[in-house]
Amino acid sequence: MKGGIVQLTHLHYFRVIAQCGNLTHAARQLGVQQSTLSVAVQRLEAEMGTTLLLRDRSGVTLTSTGRSLLPYVTEALALLDAGAEHVQGLETEDVGSFVLGVPMALGSYFLPGFLLAFQRQAPRIELSLWTGTSLATVQAAPGPGHPFRTGDQSPTAPRAGVYRTLPRRIRFLRSRATTGR
Repeated sequence: MKGGIVQLTHLHYFRVIAQCGNLTHAARQLGVQQSTLSVAVQRLEAEMGTTLLLRDRSGVTLTSTGRSLLPYVTEALALLDAGAEHVQGLETEDVGSFVLGVPMALGSYFLPGFLLAFQRQAPRIELSLWTGTSLATVQAAPGPGHPFRTGDQSPTAPRAGVYRTLPRRIRFLRSRATTGR
């Protein structure tokens, strides 16, 4: 590379062009003008300092450097897609790691049954348990409007987090435990 930043859009366009073998088909698939693809490829080639595609009447073919680059582009874009799906899953699915901070008395009375039921209901959520005095637990809990907060900055203090469905699940499981249903 010549020292600049390669645009992800250009890499995406390059991959689709390589798959289609034709700028017109790639433009149609991407929903952009053919000139947009031509400019993007020219900029990508300038950034890479090499010719990636050979253009002729029948379409485009990858040069040796284009063939060499394509697997890296494909892998990089797949990793970015996987990362985006993972992050979106954290917001919409029951997945993640959380610290559950509870007073010692509640921890010994309520949590054994709750944790077993919760693990069965949400196996992709990893819960870590932190117990302390009632005051320490309140101080470590997130405050209103703060999705993450710690009350104590010492290294042994818990990092408390809020998962939006966690309180609903706790209420649901607590009601099932008390009603026996």
